Amino acid sequence: MNNSSSTLKPIRKTTVVNQAMDQLKELIASGQYKPGDKLPTESELAAQLGVGRSSIRETIKVFNYLGVLVSKSAKGTFVGSRSSISREALTWAMLLGQDDIDMLIDLRGAIELWCFLQLTIRQRETPEATKDVLADLDTILVAMDKALEANDASAVIQADFDFHKRIITSVSNELFADYYDTLRAFLFKEIEKSQGEYQDRSKILAEHQELAAAIRSGNIEQAASVYMAHIENIKNLLNRDEAANVQGNNDAAAKAAGDVRAGADVGADAATTAAGADANDVDDGADANDADDGADAKSGENAVSVSSAGDTPTQGCASKQGGASKASD
Repeated sequence: MNNSSSTLKPIRKTTVVNQAMDQLKELIASGQYKPGDKLPTESELAAQLGVGRSSIRETIKVFNYLGVLVSKSAKGTFVGSRSSISREALTWAMLLGQDDIDMLIDLRGAIELWCFLQLTIRQRETPEATKDVLADLDTILVAMDKALEANDASAVIQADFDFHKRIITSVSNELFADYYDTLRAFLFKEIEKSQGEYQDRSKILAEHQELAAAIRSGNIEQAASVYMAHIENIKNLLNRDEAANVQGNNDAAAKAAGDVRAGADVGADAATTAAGADANDVDDGADANDADDGADAKSGENAVSVSSAGDTPTQGCASKQGGASKASD
């Protein structure tokens, strides 16, 4: 008996819309429909794929959002290009992936270091080819300097992003540029946090001036060293910020625990005081009861005394009467 279990795959339950998406994706991946090609109408696609028009309509809506398809009023639906792919969808993919911040910085570094070194090599071999890029970097550095003098934090962040973005675009790799734009929201937050850790903010400008100088040197080893030091510094600054946040949370937790302990001590003291007061009240009650019992006993003794005193005269009278009766006899 042949063991065919290794060739079997679990049957995956899926909706009609998902099946339509898979088949349409295969048509595009196979090259049957290329970027810019017009797709058949909804009715034609429904007939080809053997599904209802509503399923085709939902499929096209999803692909429109992703940028895979582009629908034009009164013209039809066309296969999109890479540039039309939704950056929003890619951004959410990274955000929902819970990626470690160091991993994202490494991703940024891998892309940017390649572009940085390519620009340095071009500067060494054909300086004229890098003239415009270096001029743009100088302009951005001037803007950064002015923003620092004006204490305009948002402008400093923007200049920082623009500086690195210009290095990326200098290589003319659209995929690098698109992915860098996708990282835009993350990069702005990263730049904001790291810049906030500088005690001497003039170092922000100095570091970027050093990066520009490394490109101008045309020395690949120097350029790689300067850029790697820049990335490591960013990581250290962000880790310092994270450590400060953790310490702050620990301090807050310790304070809260101290407050709880203090509250418990106050409660215990209050309970002890209340217990002491109750005990005193019991003692006072006992003393009062003892006093009442003493008073009752005293009253009883007096009553007995009075009763005894009363009995004696009566008996005397009786004796006298008896004596008188006897004399009469």
